[in-house]
Amino acid sequence: IYVDDSNVNGPWDGSQTHPFRRIQEGVDAANPWDTVSVAAGYYEESVTVGKSLTLRGEGETTIIDGGWAEDVVEVTANYVTVSGLTIVGGIRGVYVAGTESVPVYVFTLSDSMIAYNAQFGVFLEYSIGGFISGNKVSDNGDRGIYLRSSQMIVVDGNTVSGHSEYGVLVLWSNRCNVTNNRVSENRQGTPPAPIDIGICVSECRGSITVSGNTVSNNTGNGIYVLYSSGTVLSGNTASKNGGMGIHLRYSPSILRNNSMAGNGYNFEVEGSEPPDFIHDMDASNTVDGRPVCYWVNQHNRRVPEDAGYVAAVDSTGISVEGLNLAGNGQGVLFVHTSN
Repeated sequence: IYVDDSNVNGPWDGSQTHPFRRIQEGVDAANPWDTVSVAAGYYEESVTVGKSLTLRGEGETTIIDGGWAEDVVEVTANYVTVSGLTIVGGIRGVYVAGTESVPVYVFTLSDSMIAYNAQFGVFLEYSIGGFISGNKVSDNGDRGIYLRSSQMIVVDGNTVSGHSEYGVLVLWSNRCNVTNNRVSENRQGTPPAPIDIGICVSECRGSITVSGNTVSNNTGNGIYVLYSSGTVLSGNTASKNGGMGIHLRYSPSILRNNSMAGNGYNFEVEGSEPPDFIHDMDASNTVDGRPVCYWVNQHNRRVPEDAGYVAAVDSTGISVEGLNLAGNGQGVLFVHTSN
């Protein structure tokens, strides 16, 4: 099925010779598993995809302007792929509209630009399986990429910037991967800001992996994990954020090979009960180039002189002397620890 807005005078049958002029006409005419190919042009419309198909444009020059419709592209069907489009001018750029009783399976969004939408760039709700990859997501009001109540979504290789609350937010979800993204310049006020967070994992009880991301120059925290468990943070670089580089709040997590440098405060762990502080992290994590020393159930040990952050949980006889531990939410954190 073909669409080209330059076919002003018709006829319009969706063929390559006589393409439809509007994208929705192409989607409506398509059979399941068809590809709707959209030529470069300016399409002022909103599109609802209610069948399994591929919607493919020619890149930044294929522009869908929603005219401030609620959703520029709404997906309600399983096995939908959207690629090579510029999606602007809605309240939400792309909305995958699953429900608790009828989730949407295997949605893919790739190689597209989602920008200048009023509230959210990409919003997946009750979505299971899928890929958000290789997109540029910028200046979409509150949130760039937002996963809510979703499972097994991979958010990989995107550039996300210019949002006032979250670059990437994963809420009430499980078994999702946020990997190899560049998340920066999500800012609204003067740092440190209460939100303006690069990547946030909130209230997730399944395994969320945040790996290989570069998170920088956000006015709030770089990476913020709160009220979650089983989150894996690995190989991330958090730098020059106005709040914390990495902030763990009531969220037992696994940390490996994360670098935090030049943030308002590089690292903080927060909790109220002992289990909140049982993290699995080693000296491969660094603050301003110095290792994080986070010990659980250790006894009669001396903290290395090059440590940049020190914590001892459920431990005894821990010695800390002569260290410069400035630039973190806590320099030394002792929980259930004594001489």
